[in-house]
Amino acid sequence: MAAPKGAFVREASMFRHWISRHRDAPFAADRYHLYVSLACPWASRCLATMYMKGLDATVGLSVVHPVFQRTRPGDDSDLHAGWAFVDPTVTPTLAGPSGIGSYSSRGATLDVVNNAAFVRDLYELCSPEKTRYSVPVLWDKQHRTIVSNDSADIVRMLNAEFSDVAPSPFDLYPEAHRAAIDELNEWIHRDICNGVYKCGFATTQEAYDEAVAELFAGLERVEAILARQRYLVGDVFTEADLRLFTTLVRFDEVYYVHFKTNKKLIQQYANLSNYVRDIYQLAPVKRSVDMEHIRLHYYASHTLMKLNLLGIVPVGPGVDFDAPHDRARFASAKVPWPVRLTSTSRERERERERARVRTYRGAGTGSDTFALSTPVESKQASERAMVAERSPAKAASDAEKLPVAAQSASASEQSASDAEPASDDDNDGNDDDNERNVDNDNDIESIGNDDNGDDEEELDAVGFGDAMSKILGQSVAGDAQPILAKRTTARMREILADKKGSKTARVSAAEKREKEQKDMVVPDHSTAVLDRRLRGIATKGVVALFNAIEKHQHQSGKKTDEKSDKKVKEMSKDNFLGLLKASQKATSEPTAAAASKTAWSVVQDDYMMGAKLKDWDAAHGTEKGRVRTEDDAETEAAEDAAWKQVGDLDSDDGGANAAASKRKSAKKASTKKPTAAKKARRS
Repeated sequence: MAAPKGAFVREASMFRHWISRHRDAPFAADRYHLYVSLACPWASRCLATMYMKGLDATVGLSVVHPVFQRTRPGDDSDLHAGWAFVDPTVTPTLAGPSGIGSYSSRGATLDVVNNAAFVRDLYELCSPEKTRYSVPVLWDKQHRTIVSNDSADIVRMLNAEFSDVAPSPFDLYPEAHRAAIDELNEWIHRDICNGVYKCGFATTQEAYDEAVAELFAGLERVEAILARQRYLVGDVFTEADLRLFTTLVRFDEVYYVHFKTNKKLIQQYANLSNYVRDIYQLAPVKRSVDMEHIRLHYYASHTLMKLNLLGIVPVGPGVDFDAPHDRARFASAKVPWPVRLTSTSRERERERERARVRTYRGAGTGSDTFALSTPVESKQASERAMVAERSPAKAASDAEKLPVAAQSASASEQSASDAEPASDDDNDGNDDDNERNVDNDNDIESIGNDDNGDDEEELDAVGFGDAMSKILGQSVAGDAQPILAKRTTARMREILADKKGSKTARVSAAEKREKEQKDMVVPDHSTAVLDRRLRGIATKGVVALFNAIEKHQHQSGKKTDEKSDKKVKEMSKDNFLGLLKASQKATSEPTAAAASKTAWSVVQDDYMMGAKLKDWDAAHGTEKGRVRTEDDAETEAAEDAAWKQVGDLDSDDGGANAAASKRKSAKKASTKKPTAAKKARRS
């Protein structure tokens, strides 16, 4: 509420009970439950304490939605807006208290202990008295009541009274520093933690001006303390640091704009900015920070308070709290939790370490001469130093030939090597100089594997010296001998030739494959039914064709006995030619019409367009039922005459009988099987 002059006054906590251990009574591990908001700075320090003490498996936890909701939406006379419990899987978004906007429910939970819809319901379960329904709330499940809603009391109870079940022995309120901690807490809360709220909720210019002056005076006071030591009480992290951190981490993201504390950003303070990153990178503390909840709460919840009527949430500035800090310069400080750099921080540390090599450094002679130091120059400077030890005269001669900048680089590298030993700033167990060498090797390998360019360019990439020249954009002197200078051997040429040959073969194969596939048509699924039907017709046709050929060959096959073969072999040339002429005459006389009637329909061009496959031979009939024609009689007469001549030529005693027998068998065969002339006509 506001004082007469418009200043904001925070209401005192209503529940201030205390949990106390009894040496004879065992501690009930599952008795207490903590209600928090990830957006509230007071609740967040209780959550961070619970994580730092390792109590998240002992004390239950419920997280409210970041945006205030009307706690009695059906009562027009009750306009109270406060913290609500919601299931994100059922209600992924909620509007603001004014009914505008749509804000994510990610990270919120239900109340699994009391099934309350709002934090207000928890207070009304314990007391009918109206009060400020705030978080955090430490709940006693056994007595179904609120133990405390004061964040400072909850932090100290979690720190001390739960030590029997807390895995971490870390103490946020050490006895040796309690007086200093109490003093710090008093003015930090008054001027900074509550000071930002006094700026934001001031209703007069006078109250605002006074609050802003106190706030930045307090920040300057803390800045001076942190310039001398790592933490507020010296080398030990305490609850005072945790109290201050929860306000600082919200300052640039929210308070600077929303509460009009825009005189100066925390990032503009050299010590405060590094201090807040130092604490944020402690794993338990980082776990308690959710910047999305922080932005949504302040910008979307205060619409009824006329601070942000439209509930629009800004996107920035997006401070990178994972960036490296310089607080490790206080080597005597005790880090309360093992710090493990994230991948982003690790890369920045390595980049910063690499940048140390390529920085402008003084020549060490009192002059204003500076030089750019590179890895090659560092190596050359080291080599010159080794030569100087062995031969001072030669070293002096070589030094006279160097330009002034190179001499300055050599001197600065020598002084730097004396002052800076190999370091392992990223705590990964590897020397950063070795990491730089690995990175350089990877770069060189990528250059050596380049297939582009002519032979000379590829051969140049083989040498370490030329590779470094390409990386640095500098040419190696003709008389210089860099480390591991290139060696072009016959084997290297063979490897490069094979590489080019394989590349040419790959190109040729690709072109050939492209040419072969040029006129290919990709099957279209729209014609699949038609294609399947046509394949069926073609298959049936081929099967019928081969079956018909086999049947025809079987019917027209002629078996001759040994005597017939003997007679044929003994036939004279003239008689054999006469037999052929008779057969030719018989086959050439049929007209085109007769030929069309006797032709075999299976081999006709229009066979597949005519009758069905099952009755492909029904149009012409079979050999057995064919009508005998005059041509057949003439053919048989010519054959009888030919065989008679063969019989007359036979010289053995049984020649006449053999001739008669031959004619009889030929005539008999003509009635059973097609003659050669008949086969000729049909083919």
